[in-house]
Amino acid sequence: MSFQSFNSVNPGKSYRSRQAAGILAFPRERLLRLAYIIYAVKLQQRLTTSINMTKPIKTTFFLFAMIFNLACKKDPGYDPVQTFFVGGYTLEEFNANGKGIYTCTVNTESGEMQLKHIFDNVLNPSYLAIHPDRKYLYAVNELGGDTPGYVSAFKILENGQLEFINEKYTGGDYPCHLSISTDKKYLLTANYGGGSVTVFPIKEDGSLDNKSSLVKHSGKGPFEERQEASHVHYFAPAINDSTAFAVDLGTDKFFHYRLRNNGRLGIKTATKVTDGTGPRHLVFHPSLKICYVILEFTNQIEVFKYIDEYTSFEKIQTIYTVGQPLPFYAATSSAIKIHPSGKYLYAGNRGIPEAKEDVIAMFSIDPASGELFALGYVGTKGKVPRDFAIDPGGKVLIVANQETNNLVSFNIDTNTGELTPTGYEMEIGTATCIVF
Repeated sequence: MSFQSFNSVNPGKSYRSRQAAGILAFPRERLLRLAYIIYAVKLQQRLTTSINMTKPIKTTFFLFAMIFNLACKKDPGYDPVQTFFVGGYTLEEFNANGKGIYTCTVNTESGEMQLKHIFDNVLNPSYLAIHPDRKYLYAVNELGGDTPGYVSAFKILENGQLEFINEKYTGGDYPCHLSISTDKKYLLTANYGGGSVTVFPIKEDGSLDNKSSLVKHSGKGPFEERQEASHVHYFAPAINDSTAFAVDLGTDKFFHYRLRNNGRLGIKTATKVTDGTGPRHLVFHPSLKICYVILEFTNQIEVFKYIDEYTSFEKIQTIYTVGQPLPFYAATSSAIKIHPSGKYLYAGNRGIPEAKEDVIAMFSIDPASGELFALGYVGTKGKVPRDFAIDPGGKVLIVANQETNNLVSFNIDTNTGELTPTGYEMEIGTATCIVF
């Protein structure tokens, strides 16, 4: 298994070579379905001609054959090739060699990835968000100090290329996460260095208006090296249109915010995690009233149940994302994602001591309680898996290994939740975010 260079994934290769590759990659599942359809039609023709059927019986049999044929056909709207975007660090002071925002595709049946375009006129686009209408993409520009952090808006063209729209300063250093409100009217941004959250109205053309709200957190935690002050690492909507959650690694809390119709923020309450654990991100179950918070410093997940957004959540479980407890801060957790089915959860682990590769932990989710059960671990074929993403159909997971500059795709067994490497990798410098 070797890295694919930028040249090897150049979309400009000949039509004949692309056509040959497409034939070779034609899915076995489709060939079987085509065979079933041909068999059903031939069987119907033979039976109606060899058996002395009355007209009503022939009609009934023909209708049955047609229904069978339609059931075997794949949804005409289904496309196994999905587009995704990759962001990362670009500046030397971040030990980076990324070039910007990458437009890529993956065949969700084989796991093969292709690089399509690079938008290189952008600095440190370390986290990305796609507008639900899929017409616009937004990126944090993770800068601070003498060069304030900002967010950028882009139009997604039909060929997947990006066109710059505008940018806005966030009012806080080192913005590291962003998301879009459920009503699609606002962009929410977390400022790690500034310990604050910012809201920007989104205009009809996808551009960003001046910020409508900026709230700065205060406080600190017991781990002086990383918790000397507030560090907001995540800010995203959940539960309903008027609620968003900000995860503060520096204060060991996640804050429940009210997002008003005018884009202003108000704090409803906060939920505390275990002291000194450094909450990084969270994710909500799609149907249960359950929330999962990944703890960066201790490689754990805390599971909470909730009644509503106005009440602090109740912790019901703590589980490790590595096989056994490691010395404090020996390794760190990264991303946490739930499978679209709500049956499985995955968590990234970085810097495993004396390991050649880092790992993603796999969990099954109890359908009644929402508690997690460990399924095992899979190597990421690289180091520092900063982020990973699951395609909308739940077939493929792609991990971004920041330190080893590679993307790796995995098949997801939808019956067990287990991940298996597809054998495909792609070289991308200091990648830190993947979004579909």
